[in-house]
Amino acid sequence: MNSTLPKSTPVSLYDQAIHTADTSLASQFWVHLPRTLQQAVDSISPTFPNRLSSEAVEELQLFLHQFHQRLGLLTPKVEKHLDFLSNGSIVTGQQPVILGGPSLIANKIACLSSLADIAHSSGKDLAPVFFIGGYDSIQNELTNVYFPNPLTDKPVLISANDSLNGPFPVGVAAHRVGLPSNEWIEKVSSQLIKNFNSFKPHLSASAKKIMKERLDQILFLLSSSFFSTSSLRDFHAKIWGFLANLVSDLGIILFPASAPEIRRLSAAEYLPLLDNQHTYVHSFGQTTQKLMDLGYQPTLRKRGNKYSPFFYECPTDGFRITLDFTLENGEYRFEGNCDKCKRDYSFLTSDPISFLNDHSTHLSARVDSAMFIYQRLLGAQLRVSGPGEINYYAQVIPALKSANLEIPTVVRYTRAYYNAPWIEKFGKILQDKGKMSLPSKEFFKLLSTRAKALRSNDLDQVVFANSAFESYLLEIYRSLSADKDKQAKMYRAWQFGGFMGRFGQETVWSWVDMALQTGLSDYLPAYKRIYSAESTFSGMAYINSLTS
Repeated sequence: MNSTLPKSTPVSLYDQAIHTADTSLASQFWVHLPRTLQQAVDSISPTFPNRLSSEAVEELQLFLHQFHQRLGLLTPKVEKHLDFLSNGSIVTGQQPVILGGPSLIANKIACLSSLADIAHSSGKDLAPVFFIGGYDSIQNELTNVYFPNPLTDKPVLISANDSLNGPFPVGVAAHRVGLPSNEWIEKVSSQLIKNFNSFKPHLSASAKKIMKERLDQILFLLSSSFFSTSSLRDFHAKIWGFLANLVSDLGIILFPASAPEIRRLSAAEYLPLLDNQHTYVHSFGQTTQKLMDLGYQPTLRKRGNKYSPFFYECPTDGFRITLDFTLENGEYRFEGNCDKCKRDYSFLTSDPISFLNDHSTHLSARVDSAMFIYQRLLGAQLRVSGPGEINYYAQVIPALKSANLEIPTVVRYTRAYYNAPWIEKFGKILQDKGKMSLPSKEFFKLLSTRAKALRSNDLDQVVFANSAFESYLLEIYRSLSADKDKQAKMYRAWQFGGFMGRFGQETVWSWVDMALQTGLSDYLPAYKRIYSAESTFSGMAYINSLTS
């Protein structure tokens, strides 16, 4: 989930292809590499059908209608987009994270919504779908969130680990996880008030009043979402549904992938992966080795010859069991052991569809199979992804293609940075010391050059401007990383989220941080302003989040 400074992972090859338009090597891994949002939309077939029967589509629509209605998120635009599901979809997603998680989720939603808008303008009505990946296992990145620290360059950590550990150890499916106690959310509210109040010395009197009003609104959203839900998944869904649909009216369809109703509808989609397991595993290994030979470090391990495309969730404790799968003479055999309760599981069947349907509520998708089964379920043509997903899709897509299975077009959203009063104040202090920071003449010149290139619809100039801007940001970050000055360290943390090797505000800070600058009403719209039909994928952007 967290992004780092560029290393020799496959995403650097993807970025290079987007920046240079030389896709000859990268297309071996991602196949389709549109450079702009319009190019991505142009690649969509206007008559791309959903694979489900009309009855199954209606069943899916009914469940999602009820899910949004239960959470109070069913707006007219959501209902309209639910009708588009029979046409296909554009998707993105994230695991459910406590308190809503980092701001990169807002960026994914904004890119998703922008693509859906451009597609609609092109006569292609596809449903914008946001996956809530509750099939993943509970882990620190789902139960910890970080906030900028007003006193040091170290982050402020708010965690639910003490409340969730014990009955929910690492390895248990995230959708089974409930919420901490009422006392926990009350304590969190107090922590956030104390933390952000400590930034007040950097604010004017009017700005202090505005920040208090915005923080009150954010805390109300967090507490009302907490008290009206009972699981980590629904808590996460309520926050983003409120921001995307009730505040910004984007009509984003929230898709709880681990819900029993969804699992029953998607269970049969595992069959092509089972029947083509040998081909898939062989190609996966070849692709992994090819990436290594090219000097890139793959992020997924090679799949063994007993690879199963799903985990089996232990009915007793929800622990995700890695199954060994073999197919011989029409017999499908699955075997595994629960590390928590120590029970052995063994299944043998010659009727895989019946097996998949009978056990559907216990089948938990893996990172590679999740892409495939939900793409088939929803007729997904585009998937908005982050750097981590781009990395492992480099291994997955060629393996799916080798087995003659459907592959989506994967696109990378543009990473964004934003400002805050205390960031700008420290930036000027550093400049007075002769150090680098963002608010400089060169910085604003680069922003102006990029804006002119977008207005002129000159792709080569857009790419050139993006590259120059990204190089400038990296130069500042590296300069700050080598500086031992306390103010330089704090500026690096606030502006870049620079701690523990992490890089990028929106990849590390909670969404609350930027929303405090924009207010709830302009939070997602601020991200959407990054994107237009002429915008390129990948790269970096800057949001002026100080609206008052």
